[in-house]
This record gives sequence, C-alpha cells and structure tokens, in this order.
Amino acid sequence: MSESQFVQAMVEAGLKKFTREVEPDMTRDELRRERNELYTELREEREAKHRLEEKSMTSEREVVIEYVEDNPGCTYKNIADHLAQTAPSRTTNVLEKTEGSDLTVDEDGRWFTR
Repeated sequence: MSESQFVQAMVEAGLKKFTREVEPDMTRDELRRERNELYTELREEREAKHRLEEKSMTSEREVVIEYVEDNPGCTYKNIADHLAQTAPSRTTNVLEKTEGSDLTVDEDGRWFTR
C-alpha cells in the first residue's frame, strides 16, 4: 500500500491523527524460538510417521515370509492371493489398535483422524 493510499484509508476510517509506524508482534528472539519449536515438532512428527511406515512394512513382510514358510515353492500369484484374502483381518487389527489414539469412528462406522 502506498503512503497516499494509507493516508486516504485512514481519513476514510475517520482517523485524524495517525502514524505509519508498525510495531512487531514478536521480537526476533521470540520468532526464532517459535520457529525452532516448530522445526522440532515437525522432525518428531516425521520420525513418528517413518516409524509407523516401517512398522506397517514389517508386518506385511512378516505375513509374506510366514506364508512362504508355510507354503514352500509358492508362486507370486499365490502370495498376492493370500495377501488379498487376509487383508480384511489385517485391516481390522490395525484399526482396532489405532482407534482412539490416531483414529476415531462415528456411530455410522466412518473413520476420521484425530
């Protein structure tokens, strides 16, 4: 906003005495502290996400390894079929474990993140 636009806006607002000085809401130290806290929180959330992804991959890997141990010589199609057939029960287990902490379910059975 140019200075003339600023003056015009102040006059239209009914202000007769005004200054163009701007006071910062926070000091530089406060901004740095807040930024560092946000970076720390972001890093922690990324690490938590990574841990959950690893945990998920580990459980899927375990299902495949367990199936191959039980069925030596099985084909890729056999493994894929087994994963597809057992997905609902694994999904139920995951949802039961995360309900309340990360996910909520309403009375209509719809799932939401917290």
